[in-house]
Amino acid sequence: MSDQRDAAQPTDDDARQASSLAAERASIASQAASDYVRRVFEDTTSKARSVLGHKDRIFCCRCHVYFFSGEDVDQESEGFVLVATGSEDKTVRLWRGSLGSRKFKLLHELQAHQEECLSVEWSPDGCTLASCGADNKVVFWSIDPAQIGSVVPAITCTLRHRDHVYRAIFAPVGLAGLEEKVDGEDLVVTCCGNQILFWSTAAAAGAGGDSGQGEGDNEGQLLFSKTLDLRGKAFGGVRNPDKLVDIFDIAVAEDRVAAACSDGTVRVLKFSRVQVVEHVIGLFQSPVTCLRFMSDVTQSLVGNDLVVCCKDGGSHLVDVERSLMAERPATRRSWWAHQESVYACTPVPGTSKLMTCSRDCAVKLWDMGLDVGE
Repeated sequence: MSDQRDAAQPTDDDARQASSLAAERASIASQAASDYVRRVFEDTTSKARSVLGHKDRIFCCRCHVYFFSGEDVDQESEGFVLVATGSEDKTVRLWRGSLGSRKFKLLHELQAHQEECLSVEWSPDGCTLASCGADNKVVFWSIDPAQIGSVVPAITCTLRHRDHVYRAIFAPVGLAGLEEKVDGEDLVVTCCGNQILFWSTAAAAGAGGDSGQGEGDNEGQLLFSKTLDLRGKAFGGVRNPDKLVDIFDIAVAEDRVAAACSDGTVRVLKFSRVQVVEHVIGLFQSPVTCLRFMSDVTQSLVGNDLVVCCKDGGSHLVDVERSLMAERPATRRSWWAHQESVYACTPVPGTSKLMTCSRDCAVKLWDMGLDVGE
């Protein structure tokens, strides 16, 4: 019996093998995401854009890498990449690529928005995709990785807002001290107009709804919202004729949420169990269009630093704590990322790289471990 118990215990070799496998998979995930960028985006000719199959501008793209255990069957390899794109043509499209290959195949065209799809976002486990629209909705799609080629994703939940929704992100429930209300579920945080809203994802994780189109039967539960005091001069576009100040993007790190605002400021909300404190970083020379905490990109740099991208194509690496103390942007470095407005900045899984896409029809890959400003 003693020999059997000893045999069942993990050895140092087992631990080294597990660590080696995790590192290998992270490397494969990084390569797959980088291959996607090179395959589809580095050439900005019409031929390259047609690979994506959208009829109008692409506002956002997100990728998720899936790995299978040895018990899974009928798979082409041990894993694959799913890429979701959201477009001005009102659709969400899902693309699949094999690990180690630069070929991507269109799997599904998802139609649930009556206006432009402004962004898409994967849940951490890759089983839910959220799409945000100018039709005031966030739509949740159920993803079954094992059957993604043959089963059209179904709508499980719809979050309705009073105005167009630029972003939805999945966040831990501990962010806002809501453990007692949400019972272990993740939060969904959305931005709409001058509000940041916090929702329960219980309905989003459920089954049901229509496949590939329609509304879905479930409505999400709004837990609370925070209205920001945004009064400055704002960007006025087709969706904002009155030039009201909008929140274009949000990012989450630990106990705080950062908001990219069209008045040229970044608002940082710090949460505790008794209050929410709002801080302002600005002004930037142009409306802030998107941002990401560095903890989303790489652990080699300070996690509370922010990558801030603007409508004029400029990007900035901002020290949050120094900025809050100085009441103005404390930039570690700045660089011209694009010739026009930056729509989205996206971490590449398992790397120190950041992907940016822009109105200038270019998507670029930045190594944030290097001095990208030079």
